[in-house]
Amino acid sequence: MVKVFVVYDTKYGNTKLVAETIVEGMKEVAGIDTAISDVEEVNLDEVADYDAILIGSPNHWGGPVCGIKKLMHACKRELTECIKVNIR
Repeated sequence: MVKVFVVYDTKYGNTKLVAETIVEGMKEVAGIDTAISDVEEVNLDEVADYDAILIGSPNHWGGPVCGIKKLMHACKRELTECIKVNIR
């Protein structure tokens, strides 16, 4: 079973709608277990338990919004270690 985590930040609800649509599509595929969360509700201790993480963000000045940037920064070390372990 492949575990996929979808995290999003949204201002007007559009990114949330896209994230929910992606999760609904993945649920139609056998062998995929999905979870979805607003960036403010992410449990950092559980992030490394997933095989794939999809991140959705509104565009703010050509990049992700502050909440997503903070999440990516907070996860950087843990995800880097996870990637090294899985590649070896």
